[in-house]
Formats: sequence, C-alpha cells, structure tokens
Amino acid sequence: AVIERRKEEQERLQQEKLKQEAVEKQRQEDERKRDEQRRLEREARERDAEKIAKMRSEMALQEAKEVMKSLGADVADNDLTSMDEAKRQQLIADTKEQAAKQKVAEEQRLAEQARRVDYVTRALRLEELPVIERMYAASCARDEAAHAEAYAATLADDRAAHAAHLAEKRR
Repeated sequence: AVIERRKEEQERLQQEKLKQEAVEKQRQEDERKRDEQRRLEREARERDAEKIAKMRSEMALQEAKEVMKSLGADVADNDLTSMDEAKRQQLIADTKEQAAKQKVAEEQRLAEQARRVDYVTRALRLEELPVIERMYAASCARDEAAHAEAYAATLADDRAAHAAHLAEKRR
C-alpha cells in the first residue's frame, strides 16, 4: 500500500507538473501572441505615418509645381523633387518677386505706349481737323439735300393720295 501511495503521489506530482508546464506554455504563447499583435500594430502605425508624410510631401511638391507654372516659371520636375522644402519655398518666393517685377515693367511699358498713342492721336486730330470739318460740312449738305428730296417726294405722294381719296369720296 505504501508503494501504491508513493506511485499515486508521483503520478499526482507528475500530473501537476504537466499542468503547470501546460499553463506556463499557454502563458508564454499568450505573451508571444500579444507581443506579435503589438508589433503588427506598431508597424501599421509606422506605415500609416510614412504614407501620410509621403502624401504631404507629394502635395507640397504638386503645389510648388502649380505655383511655379502659374507664375510662368519653367522648372523641371526632378529639380523640384531634389530640393528640400526651404529651397522650394525660396524658389517660389524668388519667382513671385520676378513675376511682380515683370508685371510692373509691363504696366510701365503699357502706360508709356498709351501716352505715345495719346500724343499721336492729339497731333493727328489737330492736323486733320480742317479736313474733318470740310468732310462734315459736305456730309451735312448731302444729308440736307437728300432730306429735302425725300420730303418733296413724300409730299407729292401724299397730295396724290389725298386727291385720289377725294375723288373716291365724290363718287
């Protein structure tokens, strides 16, 4: 009976040891799974952060291209992509300043051209004034003659029509 109790005790201890090992193994497996899950989540966050940073970089690059294009500057894509953000902003500022200078120069050129045209127009007006007055007087005379002729024709037509109506009335 003593041997049997020792045997049972050893089996019980063996069973407990197996249970503890199984529990420990399960705990380690659970810990490994949690660590793996945390690692996967961390990597996903890092990928998302990288994606967002890349999108922002691309948007900044596209915006810089559009600004440069709207200002009329011709910059190669690879030049813009190789620049860091500070250099890009400096290039945009320089291009804006250059565009503003060109605009001012163009406005000055147009103002000077308008002044010259005004000067020439005034000179031509003074020079052509007698010719224009003669042409106007001749035009007025023609118009007056045409009006008198049309009036006489209308008057004659109206008199004839009136006479015809009177004749009709008398019948």
